[in-house]
Amino acid sequence: MLTDTQEKKARDDAVTALQEALTKTNNGLFDAAITSYLSADGFLQKISSIPVATYRVAIGRLMQEAGRKACRAQVGNGLAEVVASGSAVVCLAVPA
Repeated sequence: MLTDTQEKKARDDAVTALQEALTKTNNGLFDAAITSYLSADGFLQKISSIPVATYRVAIGRLMQEAGRKACRAQVGNGLAEVVASGSAVVCLAVPA
């Protein structure tokens, strides 16, 4: 249980940033969502009295999904293409 006031604020800020990220993702604002996910992770890093690694991994996965959705949207609009290299798949912008 969090007892430190600064850690409680960090937790609350992380929750707020995560809620913002989810809203942005649902509204198709994928780049902005990724920024909010990064903020949420940054707030979690300020918490040391309890383990937060599981939450940070979950946020990382949500960030990956937002990145995939952003790529699919760009490919669908002709602004990017998906390139496979070994086991990696990369979304590359198409030059104008």
